[in-house]
Order: sequence, then C-alpha cells, then structure tokens
Amino acid sequence: GVPVPPPSECFQDADCPAGFFCEFIYDGFKCGPGEKCMGPGVCQPIEEPIYCVDDSECPSGMFCTADPNTFCYGGSGDGAEQDAMFCMGVCMPATCGEIGCADGYELDPATCTCVPINTGCVVGGCSGELCVSADMPVASPCIWSDYYECFNPALTSCGPFGPGGSCMWEPTAALYECLEKFF
Repeated sequence: GVPVPPPSECFQDADCPAGFFCEFIYDGFKCGPGEKCMGPGVCQPIEEPIYCVDDSECPSGMFCTADPNTFCYGGSGDGAEQDAMFCMGVCMPATCGEIGCADGYELDPATCTCVPINTGCVVGGCSGELCVSADMPVASPCIWSDYYECFNPALTSCGPFGPGGSCMWEPTAALYECLEKFF
C-alpha cells in the first residue's frame, strides 16, 4: 500500500500532499453563533463524504452545500429542529461552477441545474391545473379550460412560492405572458 504521511498542520489545501485536504475543526460548543473558532487545520485524506460549514472547509475544486444528507449533531431537537450551528453540509465536486439558485430552488449536482426544493407541493386536479400541498385532498371538475396550458414545466413550476411558503405556481414572466392571452 501507499504510506500515509503523519498528520501535519496546514492553513490551506496547498499545504497538504496530493490526495489530501486541509481540514479545519469547527467547535460549536466552544463558540457562539456565527463564530468559527478555527486554528490551524490538519491534512486529511480526501474521502467521501466530507462534512463542512462553508466552502473554505472543502478541498480545492469542491463546494459546501446543504443537501438531503446534511449532518446534524448536538443541540436540542432533531432534524429540522436542530440548532443551525450544529448542522453541516457536504463537500461536492464543483463541476457545476458557481451556480446560484433562486429562492425555492436548489442545485442538483447531477445535472447542474436548479430544481424546485421538494417541499410537499404537488400538481393536482384533473387537468394538472392545481398546485397544492401533498397532504391536502383536492378535487377539480374534469373540464378543460384553455388557460390550463400555461401550467406546464416549460413556463412555471409548482412549489413554495405563495405567502409563508404555501404551495403556488411560481409567478414567472413566461406564466404571466401566457395567462395574458386568456384574460
């Protein structure tokens, strides 16, 4: 096998040998909210997943993202009720570049596109004209109205775009332009 060098202090990835990155230790128990409390890091082998708080904690060519596999520890409660300072993202390859996504969207690293965050909003109705919460029973008459053609994925998406994050069709320029033809 390949000999592994002993841990060494580092301040950036370039201080570490190939195949290693500079890992900084974030201690949320000793720090107040918003503080990082980091000293020198330690060179660590690159393995998956690498947990992070921000991009500076990821190896070169990777970025920190909160994704469905976000790691939370300590604090009170669990899941979404965790204290934010105890939750970490995962370092992902930066193959998508620095793509920023609008509110209600997240980056899908597999396709490098912004996709609606899975919020429990679903398309419903007999003709796919409704955007509702998945746990809300819904029925609509099976009578086609021409303006329903505006509610298609090329023009809008169903998601948390309403007041307080409620389910609603995303108010895009393309949706409004389409609806103007009918009203």
